[in-house]
Amino acid sequence: MSSPSKINEEELDEIYAFAIQLGKDAGKLLMDAARSRFGSGGSMTSQEITEKDNSVDIVTKADEGKVEEFIKVSITQRYPHHAFIGEETYSKLPTRTYLIDPSIPTWCVDPLDGTVNYTHLFPMFCVSIALVLGGEPIIGVIYAPFLNQLFTACRGRGAWLNETLQLPLVRNPIPPMPSNAPQGRAFHNGDRKRGSGENGSGGLETGEGIKLHATGGLNLEVGEEVG
Repeated sequence: MSSPSKINEEELDEIYAFAIQLGKDAGKLLMDAARSRFGSGGSMTSQEITEKDNSVDIVTKADEGKVEEFIKVSITQRYPHHAFIGEETYSKLPTRTYLIDPSIPTWCVDPLDGTVNYTHLFPMFCVSIALVLGGEPIIGVIYAPFLNQLFTACRGRGAWLNETLQLPLVRNPIPPMPSNAPQGRAFHNGDRKRGSGENGSGGLETGEGIKLHATGGLNLEVGEEVG
């Protein structure tokens, strides 16, 4: 086996397959927890929900403990010389120093991207797994189990949907918006409003707290309205 700072093509294939299966298994854990709430009105007890740094960023126990721990243990057992950064455990560190040693393969994981959606049993949530080496992502896996959509990519091997459909679907995409296009506009119509989100992303909000915005893994978020 090559040194931890170098990964040959054969090893990359093996790690890629491992990451894909890991994403599937982690997504199944999320769906098992979600299915346990089907038929109950989607309600959760106060013991099943904790808050992060703000009241909108809800974290369930499935996110905070079970799924991230499962991913971390699986990686550590298979690749003990690799480093691991998980969103939930990282956020609890006493300091937020963000350092990735470029010489060490580092797994960057969000066990549940779309925690508010997940809490409300809205299908737009996913598990996100990436492997970074030399300052560059070389493997990426995003699995949305409710939608049964698996997005995967690996250095030199392209990007795929559900392992069979090569991406991008449009080979000659529409060019980006021109630099002089209108920005920051807001339009109001009853309980609906469209404008710029907190991070500069366009959004559409309704009275039910459903928000569509132009950034994020799956581009749709259900949450509480603020402000």
